[in-house]
Amino acid sequence: MATPEQRRAWNEQAEKERRAARMAAAKKCGHEEWAKLPETRRMARMMKRDQYFTGRKCPQCSRYSPRETVTDRCLSCKDGFVRRHKPETLTVAHRFARMADLIESTGRLHRMGLNKVIRKTDVVVDPAGARAACEEAGRRSERTGRLHVVVHQRGRWVVRERRENAT
Repeated sequence: MATPEQRRAWNEQAEKERRAARMAAAKKCGHEEWAKLPETRRMARMMKRDQYFTGRKCPQCSRYSPRETVTDRCLSCKDGFVRRHKPETLTVAHRFARMADLIESTGRLHRMGLNKVIRKTDVVVDPAGARAACEEAGRRSERTGRLHVVVHQRGRWVVRERRENAT
């Protein structure tokens, strides 16, 4: 059984790691000032602040962003990036941007089905160039009205029109 001193040391170590993770997330986004915001909604309410920063990605849009204290919504979602609860408002370009985020963060290929749901695959790919290909696929899909796909072939990303028999 752990002594009170050991528990205190473990808690202090965990607190240091949380602070370091918040600072790293803020630096990754280029907004070091976010690390100075309160860490939790409860702390923000006590300090009477409008925003707080957890250092974790938003579950709706998968972006690091401060959250509003009143609504508990991240500022990226508030600005209309991606809302999981209103999928009909998402454009194809938004879905391809989300797919590029997922490819870059996981290093694995993701597929968008006919119902435009993005699913992870077991194929490991080099994410370099994925964002540009996804943006091009989104532009072509919106321009032509037909869904295009992003394929990783022979070490490069290719955008092509989706075949009807593909699943």
